[in-house]
Amino acid sequence: MIGSSDGHNSGSSIEENNHFGKLGNRDATPEIRIGKDEAFIRVKYFSAAGVAGVWAKENTRDAIYDALQRKETFATSGPRIKVRFFGGYYFNNTAMDGDNWLTDAYANGVTMGSDLTAGPRPLNSTPSFLIHAIKDAEGANLDRVQVVKGYLDGDGNAVEKIFEVAWAGDRTIGTDGKLPAIGNTVDIKNATYTNTIGAVEFKTIWVDPEFDATQSAFYYLRVLEIPTPRWSTFDAHTLGRTPPGDVAATIQERAWSSPIWYSPEGEARSETEN
Repeated sequence: MIGSSDGHNSGSSIEENNHFGKLGNRDATPEIRIGKDEAFIRVKYFSAAGVAGVWAKENTRDAIYDALQRKETFATSGPRIKVRFFGGYYFNNTAMDGDNWLTDAYANGVTMGSDLTAGPRPLNSTPSFLIHAIKDAEGANLDRVQVVKGYLDGDGNAVEKIFEVAWAGDRTIGTDGKLPAIGNTVDIKNATYTNTIGAVEFKTIWVDPEFDATQSAFYYLRVLEIPTPRWSTFDAHTLGRTPPGDVAATIQERAWSSPIWYSPEGEARSETEN
């Protein structure tokens, strides 16, 4: 997973409160971006640009390309959210305690973007996943962390399932399996929000309650921020107008990790499938 943009103006407009468009003079001003000119109206529905996160050992070209090659990357919809994701059989309930948990995670597991095969299981009968997410230092608090699991059912149909793993606030998962919304502090008229809800960080260990050692599967993280104003709401505030009614006034920015691919022993994916 990486995040990026499809811009045509030599810039990457990633900040909702500083959105300057993607198509040069076609969306260069707030008036054009949220206006009613039919020739340019589709720009109203474009999102701001995404960001690619790369876990490199150092800020050098070689280290960054090494990280890209091993797929230890993640994507965000714009904010500098930080996400880590490890899987392995050597982790216990205290694996994220202390100052050396990250070193131990690299030594005893695999990172996002990697294969995890069945193999020997020295500690756990099922893999554990180490999850760490930190908010953008200058952005919104975090709402929740989810694990998205994909696999093929008995009929060969692709299935995806979302697991709620960690969340802020006093909420419980309902009988429908869904977690209630965290709330919304956005003042649409003034295009503002507050960090009075949400969390700065999530740090947890998760085990798939439906794990099947004989079934190939992938797992990746989705991290959601609390609601914040969309760029069109900021533009409307700049112009002293009501935000356009045909697009959402608020959004929940997010991040996605690269997957960890589980394969039964002897069924690891080939390089051509990566």
